[in-house]
Amino acid sequence: MSGKRYNIAFLALVLLQAGLLLYIVAYRQHWADTGVKVLVKASPVDPRSLMRGDYVRLDYGFTRMKIEPGSGLDGRIHRGGKVYVTLEGDGEGGLYNATGIQGSMPSATIHVVPFMQGRVEYVRKDNEYLFVIEEEGKTRTVTSPWFSGSPSSAIGRKYAFCLRTDTEARSVDEVDMGSSGPFCRGTSIVGTVLDAKVEKTETAYIDYGIDSYFVAEGTGRALERMRDNGGLDVELSLRSDGKAIITAIIANGTRIE
Repeated sequence: MSGKRYNIAFLALVLLQAGLLLYIVAYRQHWADTGVKVLVKASPVDPRSLMRGDYVRLDYGFTRMKIEPGSGLDGRIHRGGKVYVTLEGDGEGGLYNATGIQGSMPSATIHVVPFMQGRVEYVRKDNEYLFVIEEEGKTRTVTSPWFSGSPSSAIGRKYAFCLRTDTEARSVDEVDMGSSGPFCRGTSIVGTVLDAKVEKTETAYIDYGIDSYFVAEGTGRALERMRDNGGLDVELSLRSDGKAIITAIIANGTRIE
């Protein structure tokens, strides 16, 4: 190939790559502008990336979805399969929470019933511990996938529950009756266990492709501190098939795009 023909081919390749990049950027912007917007709660972890500046690793309550016994999904949810998780607004701050999981796309359009499409990483059969606790004179139920002792041994004792969601704890640790904390990073509750039991469960661990978000260099640590003080919300744009992209994160009321 002559030098002139080589230069033309090289230029064509560069233009093709540039065009593809522009198409991807334009398509994602169209997706962000036209998709259904929902606001969900998240917790960031591991906020540093030495290669590409700062980013926030994100976890959500709906990345782990319990497959309810008798739901008809037993054996139908499997590794690598698509699932659809329906969402509902809680009426407080516009936050959306997961309400259910199914193996096929909902019949209602995403504008009527918001839903997210994800892919199952794996399905785990395990124990789920249920605790009925008294917290400042009020009774509430908290679940946890882990507990070091037998459920009956917890009754009458005081425990700190480090929360992953409003009703699920990521860790449960016994504390002294006079202790006041803090007991963990993030949100925790402390209460006396009134009743406890364990149930066999099947849980789907789901990837939605929204587990990280890059931010301006030098801001990752500040976002982590905001998370610990007041939590982190994520704005998602949902395509008609339920696929989601992150359009912004909101830390203590501050919008970051």
